[in-house]
Amino acid sequence: MGNGGTEEIEPAPEAPPNIIGFADLVPDGDRIYRRHLFQMSETTGDCKATYALSAHLANRYLEQEGIALGFDAQTNEWQLGQATFRGLEFHQGAYHQADMRGEQLLLRYRLAEGDDLLRPFREVTLGEILAGDVGDDLIRDRVILIGTEARSVPDMKPTPYRTRDGTVLEIPGVVLHAHLTSQLLDAALGERPLLQVWHPFQDGLWNWGWAMVGGAIACVCRRVGPLSLGTGVMM
Repeated sequence: MGNGGTEEIEPAPEAPPNIIGFADLVPDGDRIYRRHLFQMSETTGDCKATYALSAHLANRYLEQEGIALGFDAQTNEWQLGQATFRGLEFHQGAYHQADMRGEQLLLRYRLAEGDDLLRPFREVTLGEILAGDVGDDLIRDRVILIGTEARSVPDMKPTPYRTRDGTVLEIPGVVLHAHLTSQLLDAALGERPLLQVWHPFQDGLWNWGWAMVGGAIACVCRRVGPLSLGTGVMM
């Protein structure tokens, strides 16, 4: 499938359905990628994939550890190794008018040091592979994604991060899929927890509590008066 559901590529006829994943990415209203769509219960078109490419890659890698992505219908929770989580729901966090179809997570980017903040993965070029400069130790027991980062291909994805001068950091689509896959692997192995949001009830209680605190402070300030308050601040 295509990114955002705007373009669909039919899978190869000989490909088993259980290994086909969709590559759809879900941007926010400002076109920034903060969410991770990893499962779709209902599919349309010729591509009937229900799990994302990242979920398939993570599952295949974790098979050797006896770990598989599963769903508990009683608790409405997903289980992946050491991670137990729920998908984002409508009206959670800042997502009140967003498309929340399918199962989505907040995307936790893996960060690197230096200028290549969002390029923490080892990257090699096709030329290096053809020249035999890539050893087996760099490939063995790793998840390998193949893609392009040529500027001539319109596949750059804006992220929530910015450069020192305020420019939005963009990464190629293949690198974004690497972040998605890495997030699931790290969560399953207990290396990096997933980002979570509060239940709408908890969110409402938090806002109500701070509204009461703010109201109490306003009442105190009104009783004390601006002159006394100003004197207190000056001291």
